Amino acid sequence: MELTVLVVAATPASRAGLSALLRDESIAVLTEGSLSALVEGGVPIEAGGIVVDRTGEPDTIEDLIDAADGVALVVVGATATDIRGLPAVAGAVALLGGAASGPTIAAAVVATAQGLRVIDPAVGPGRESPLSELTPRELEVLQRLAQGVTNKRLALDLAISENTVKFHVSAALAKLGAESRTEAVAIGARRGLVAL
Repeated sequence: MELTVLVVAATPASRAGLSALLRDESIAVLTEGSLSALVEGGVPIEAGGIVVDRTGEPDTIEDLIDAADGVALVVVGATATDIRGLPAVAGAVALLGGAASGPTIAAAVVATAQGLRVIDPAVGPGRESPLSELTPRELEVLQRLAQGVTNKRLALDLAISENTVKFHVSAALAKLGAESRTEAVAIGARRGLVAL
C-alpha cells in the first residue's frame, strides 16, 4: 500500500527538503504547502497523512491538529510545549525532534497511518518518559490512582505515610508530564502503564 502525504512547512526550501526525504523512503508526496494554505484549502481527500515541519510555524499543536481534520499527522521539529498541548484524544499523531532522519519520519508516517501515536524521546525529556524512568512504587501508585484510590487509602494499603504517597504521586506526575492525577492516569493508560 502506497502512502500519500501532504507536506507542510513555512518555507519552500523546507517543503522541498522534507518532500525529498519522504520520497527517498518511498512515501509519495501529494502536494506541498504552508499551514495557512492547508487551513484555507483543507486536506485533499487523497492525503493519507500530513507531515509538518514545525520550524517556523507559529501555530500551536492544537491548531495543527484542527487543520489536519482527523488525518494522521506527523510533526517534525516538535517541542516539549507541543507535548504539553497534545490533547488526549488527538488520535494518530507523531511528534518528532528536528533532527529526525528520513527513515524515522517515514516510520512515523506508517505508524500514524495505522492509527498509532508516536512521541520521539528527543522532543521533551520528562513528558513521555520511558517506562524504566518510573520506579516500581510509582507504577504501583499510578495503577492505584487509576482505580480511584485516595492518598489516605494508598498510605494504609502500602504501609507508608500519606506524605510519602504524595511524594510518589508528584514524582509520577512530573515524569509523565501530567498536571493532575486524572491526566496522569490518561497518559499512563495511553502508554500501557495502567489498565482501566
